[in-house]
Amino acid sequence: MVQRSALQEAAERLLPYHQGRFDSLCGLYSVLNAIQLAQWPMLERNAHRSRRLFQHGIATLEHRGLLHHAMKHGMDEPMWTWLTDLLLAEAGRLSGTRLHRLPILQKIKRSDLDGAIARIDRHTRMGEPVLVELAGSYQHYTTIVGVSDNRLLLFDSYGYRWISAISCELGHHHATARHRIARSSAAAVCRRR
Repeated sequence: MVQRSALQEAAERLLPYHQGRFDSLCGLYSVLNAIQLAQWPMLERNAHRSRRLFQHGIATLEHRGLLHHAMKHGMDEPMWTWLTDLLLAEAGRLSGTRLHRLPILQKIKRSDLDGAIARIDRHTRMGEPVLVELAGSYQHYTTIVGVSDNRLLLFDSYGYRWISAISCELGHHHATARHRIARSSAAAVCRRR
């Protein structure tokens, strides 16, 4: 029997926040989902705190003149990274649990998918959800909570549960795999010590 990590247990006990059917705000929801996982079990899911984080993200996008574009077309990686850091800081202010984004695949070679999956697995086993941009079939931001049976297990705003590791490639412009993981986007959400 394969032992589940604490993060996989959290993903089974909690429900991901789901994005609206007609918006393209998966980037915002991926961060909200990663935050609730990173804070569990120290902080139970709190609808009021999560709503305030969501509202903070929306208000900040609107203040910067980015909300319309984000809702209609989604976010590019720099915007998503900026929003992630902003929401992690706000989550710390609201809850007292300080979180930060740790890029984990930048030094992995494009051809080393096994090394990338091993690194993702190591962070999720330590209880750190991993945020990634998936290009290809989905054009989507999501949260990875584990690796099992050659699958990346997801806690996802659109309801995706997993993707097959064999269908993945570390993203670059000429990649042809069904799921392309952008190396620069992959980041563990860690508690500050």
